Amino acid sequence: MRKGGLIMNIEGQAIVNITSYHAENLINYDHSGCAFILSENAKVTVKDIYIKNLKGNGKQAGLFYTSQDSKKIEFNAYNVTLYDLYQTDKHETSIIYIERSNNVTIDGLKLFNSGGYNTNFINLMEYSSVVFLNFEIDNFESKTAREFVNYESVLNYYNELGIIRKNNI
Repeated sequence: MRKGGLIMNIEGQAIVNITSYHAENLINYDHSGCAFILSENAKVTVKDIYIKNLKGNGKQAGLFYTSQDSKKIEFNAYNVTLYDLYQTDKHETSIIYIERSNNVTIDGLKLFNSGGYNTNFINLMEYSSVVFLNFEIDNFESKTAREFVNYESVLNYYNELGIIRKNNI
């Protein structure tokens, strides 16, 4: 897939469950190329996901997950393996971009050989409930100096990062 990179764009009141998904070579040098984009009141659960060679060019967007126009989004991911994800845009980008009003749980994420030009791993914006458990990162690189986790909010909300294994960051 050369002009896509997008696995699913979920809007409105949609509820989606995905189990055992395998994807390779999702490349979009013109736009974000994000695997999962959720907006409004969407609810998505993904389990046993494997993605290799995902490339995008989306400023202020996540490459694996992005929320936009959030009202009350729910995103749950379990047992996700990501290889060779790369953001090419020179603006600030991330692998996971979480806007306001999200309930996000990611448990069992493995990320290998990934990064970008000006990329952080997680970008959290405003008020959301976010839980990351049991994740492993090996060989994450941003060509420009960036924080690994960026959190911007004036309010105090629940965020938990647990059991992290990092190599070559």
